[in-house]
Amino acid sequence: MKILHINATDEGGTFNLMLDIHKALIKKKIVTKIYLPQKKKYFPKKKNISNFYFPNNSLFDLHFYIINILKRIIKKYFLKAKPESTVTLSLFDSFGLKNMVDKIKPDIIHLHWLGNEFVSLKDVINFKIPIVWTLHDLWLVNPYHHYANEQNNNFFSKILTRYQLDKIKKILKKNINIIPTSIWSENKLKKKFELDSNKYTYIPCGINFNKFYPMSKLQSKKKLGLEKKPVILFIAFGVNNPRKGFQFLKKSLKFIKHDYQLLIAGDTKPLNYDGKYKFVKLPKSFNMRRLVFNSADMLIVPSTHEAFGLVSIEAAACNTPAIVFNDTGLEDPIKHKVNGYVAKYKDVKDLGKGINWILQSIKKKPTKFNNCRKKAIRKYDINYLAGKYILTYKKLLNNKY
Repeated sequence: MKILHINATDEGGTFNLMLDIHKALIKKKIVTKIYLPQKKKYFPKKKNISNFYFPNNSLFDLHFYIINILKRIIKKYFLKAKPESTVTLSLFDSFGLKNMVDKIKPDIIHLHWLGNEFVSLKDVINFKIPIVWTLHDLWLVNPYHHYANEQNNNFFSKILTRYQLDKIKKILKKNINIIPTSIWSENKLKKKFELDSNKYTYIPCGINFNKFYPMSKLQSKKKLGLEKKPVILFIAFGVNNPRKGFQFLKKSLKFIKHDYQLLIAGDTKPLNYDGKYKFVKLPKSFNMRRLVFNSADMLIVPSTHEAFGLVSIEAAACNTPAIVFNDTGLEDPIKHKVNGYVAKYKDVKDLGKGINWILQSIKKKPTKFNNCRKKAIRKYDINYLAGKYILTYKKLLNNKY
């Protein structure tokens, strides 16, 4: 059995999850390949990476550059989408994808995040082999928007929505299995399309627990130049994107009754925030990410839309509890008042209540959350989840769907 993973980026949580699945499958003696749009300068420096493929046509970069310029023009002037929203139009055929698939000859194509116009819905329709598609966001549910359904009701939006929905319905008739990664995204998928239960399989995201593990919090704080008092961590790529919810955390801090320090790890510093905080550039290395999670006494993930809270699993592996909003894909790994706190959706007062509860809990009992890792590893170990993917692959190949 040979699997070809296709992903439109070689960085971020989606890439890290796909890479962990790839490595876990290799351990289970599965032949697995990965196809990405670009080979960045730092990529060859990464260790233990094998079987990667990139477009080998010199015209690909020019094609990729032009269609993304066209996408930005259509997004701004025709769809009138918000600047911070993530949009994929899926109007442009990929360049060289068919030749790459013919070269690798996989038994299964495993699709991941298909943003940046890397692969179109038409390309997916033309695949002649079984498909597994992991939902890292809600792009299939919200045509052209990757998260909240923010389409404007203008003429161009209606045309594009109709076009994409028509293509998606054709895809869902193929030998395909959609993988929602949270109960929230599974419910969104079922509500949007009347799918037979054999067309989708809930498999949560997972991590390699050998990369994330508990270390001394005092030593971790010291290494990052933090004080000894409790640390509230906010980590995000897109700190100022309203979807990431820093505005809710900012407002909730006025309800805090205990001493604390705020640590922000992100791509940029927050705008319009004058409070005291320590900023760390979003860490890409696992060593640095592990250090950041171990320095924190709690992780706050106030996003309004996320397909799954992978970051909360990474924190839990380091015995750091998380606070999230309900009615999002973030709440699956969090058991309320056990390994974290599930606040009411967009309720800043309840968010503050959750922060106070954790601060009070660790004040009374510093070892209160020392079993977070144990609880997480039962359900979210990547090697365990790779077994579920293998079962899904085999069922598709046996035409049981």
